[in-house]
Amino acid sequence: MKHAKVKEKQPKKRGKGFRIFLIVWIVLLLALGAYAAKYVNGMLKEMQANSVNQIISDRVSAMGDDELDKYFSFNRELEDNGGHDRIREFFKNGSFIVKRVPNTDTYNIYNLDQQILSAEIKRVESVNKLGIFNYGIMEFKGFSATEEKSFLDVEITVPNDYAIQVSGKLIQPTEISYAEGFKDAGNFVELPGESVYVLDHLTQWPKLRITDGGKDIKFNMDRKISLGLEYEKCASLEAAGCDFDAIDFIQKWMKFMQNDLSGGRRGFNTLEKCFIKDSDQYVKAYQWATNVDITFVSDHVILNPAFTDEAINNVVKYSDDAVSFDGYMKFHIKVRGKEQPQTFNSTIYLVKYDGAWRVVNIRGKVK
Repeated sequence: MKHAKVKEKQPKKRGKGFRIFLIVWIVLLLALGAYAAKYVNGMLKEMQANSVNQIISDRVSAMGDDELDKYFSFNRELEDNGGHDRIREFFKNGSFIVKRVPNTDTYNIYNLDQQILSAEIKRVESVNKLGIFNYGIMEFKGFSATEEKSFLDVEITVPNDYAIQVSGKLIQPTEISYAEGFKDAGNFVELPGESVYVLDHLTQWPKLRITDGGKDIKFNMDRKISLGLEYEKCASLEAAGCDFDAIDFIQKWMKFMQNDLSGGRRGFNTLEKCFIKDSDQYVKAYQWATNVDITFVSDHVILNPAFTDEAINNVVKYSDDAVSFDGYMKFHIKVRGKEQPQTFNSTIYLVKYDGAWRVVNIRGKVK
């Protein structure tokens, strides 16, 4: 038996009106998307244009040479004439750091950790868009130069016998100092010390060469380069190459200060060989021996043992001819029947002069 074929039901074709509606809807979505993209893009541009960093970048990178000269000075001895372009490029690239002064409209601008400029930028309107974007409309008021008008300074600290060249040119130190505590010993012997070189008003890192006796010294380029002296700490004076009898000297010095030391000129002649003639320490000792003050030392009796608690420590070797150490000792005396021990607690500075170690300073330690 043959079965009759069942005719499949065909879906109804969508009409022309639907297709038009769909096309219009797509066009509207595209238009809305384009508008939204344009709106957001414009908003982002407005946000960017009103950021403090962008305002600063745009203003400085657009300055001419004459205007930059109002805010920066240039080191013509160490650099070529390209400083203006380097500053503009620095700001164009946004390489600066901005820090707002709290509760003000002032923004300090830094190259690394060096302040190079200030800007006054005021928020004149607060904006909120789409419920999530908050930013301010800013008004630029102006720049202020620093007192130094310097874009980049480099400070170098090295031992005095080092030499420094910038772009092949030997330069002289800005400041020279010597090991602290030796008073006027530098007038009689060569003391170790440090030299400071300040390279200011630069617009790029200098081409530096640091040498010691012609040998190149390695260093890391930075705003502050320190290759300062590292003085050697020794276990004893003997380890420092010093044969000075510290205990004997301190005992004699304490007796001298109490008008108990034997020898001419109230003991000065006994100590004189320990000093450099006409040095500050020599003059100080001579004045104590010859002025009236020494006669006012109270009458007293030296006890037995006279000296206790003797200690020599903190020996520092500055060079083969300069050493310091801390000395401690008690000198036991009785004044009007009452014990009044005298305490020595000082740093003594020695230099080698005419083949012998001499005392150039006795500096009391601060408690």
